[in-house]
Amino acid sequence: MGIPQLADLVLETANAPGTGSFTLGGAPAGRQTFADAFPAGGEVFYYASDGTQTEWGIGTLTVGSPNILARTTVIGNLFGSKSALNFSSEVTIWNEVPAARTPLQDDAGLLPVSANPDFARDVALSAKAAESRYASRAGSNTFSGNNSFSGSNTYSGSNAFSQNPTVPTPAAGDSSTKAANTAFVGTAVAAETAARVAADASNAKLSGGNALNGDQQVVGNLRVWNSANAGETLISTGSGMSWIEHLSTRGGAVDAYIALEPSVIATHLGNMAVTSQLPFSDTNMRIQAFTVTGTGETTVPFPTAFRAGTVPIVSLTINREAGNTSRFPNLNNSSATNNPAITNTGFTFQPVFVSGANSNSSGQPWTLQVIAMGYF
Repeated sequence: MGIPQLADLVLETANAPGTGSFTLGGAPAGRQTFADAFPAGGEVFYYASDGTQTEWGIGTLTVGSPNILARTTVIGNLFGSKSALNFSSEVTIWNEVPAARTPLQDDAGLLPVSANPDFARDVALSAKAAESRYASRAGSNTFSGNNSFSGSNTYSGSNAFSQNPTVPTPAAGDSSTKAANTAFVGTAVAAETAARVAADASNAKLSGGNALNGDQQVVGNLRVWNSANAGETLISTGSGMSWIEHLSTRGGAVDAYIALEPSVIATHLGNMAVTSQLPFSDTNMRIQAFTVTGTGETTVPFPTAFRAGTVPIVSLTINREAGNTSRFPNLNNSSATNNPAITNTGFTFQPVFVSGANSNSSGQPWTLQVIAMGYF
């Protein structure tokens, strides 16, 4: 994905797109269409709203008859999710940068950039990242690992090498290779000799910094000390179980522990559950429980959309009307299938009140409790 595009005064309408692409219906006077402003296949920022719910993201434009804007990436919506909203009426779509993608200057008037840039791409490089990645010709560098210097390099000041650097030697009298000299002006310290490097590769150092390959055997308990927070980790075995415990010197109290016993995994927060103890035998199923409020017939979106193409099971509970009149939530039916109007993104229902032997649609405010179960 490239950088999404922006243009001035781009605004169009679309008629009831549901959760699919926007079929663009043209721009009002004084505005331009997406096809006027952007090329076919262009990626653009968009906002879409039907007056009660709004979504924003990145769309891909297809130019034709009609023009189509696909909802390629939903960055957010007013319900706090990144799922495409179900628009059942006309929506307005316009071109604008979401706040999350807007670069902002700090108090000093500087533009912060990522502290972890992708060095394989043409992106901005932070001053801190450059300072830690590249050598300074003024000296005071520490070179770790194997380093090979080619070309003409001059490093002044004190430079420390954890291993011997490789510096090409020019042939005598060969002016074409003399540029391969690397001059170290000041103190250039090769801290490790070849013999020490070979010893470090085969022997563990008590000062730490070891990379242990293959199987390692420790007889007895293993204690790992963390000087930063004056704590230690104890790993021990015995009585048919493995025990991993984090201890703190603060009053000798135990901060946290994990005990791997034959029939249970015990922690300081209680026993851990395994897959067979979950509410569903199918680990892809999840439950969403939430409360919504409104008035009259409404389409209610799930906080998080279920798996596309699946229909979750929905259970509803609604409060009584003012005056203690009974009412119940009635799930609307789809005209095409006569099944409840439930999709993976939400459902439509009608509150109904009961008065004696009569019932009718309720127009009073309601509070609805929802439990939805389905696949993620």
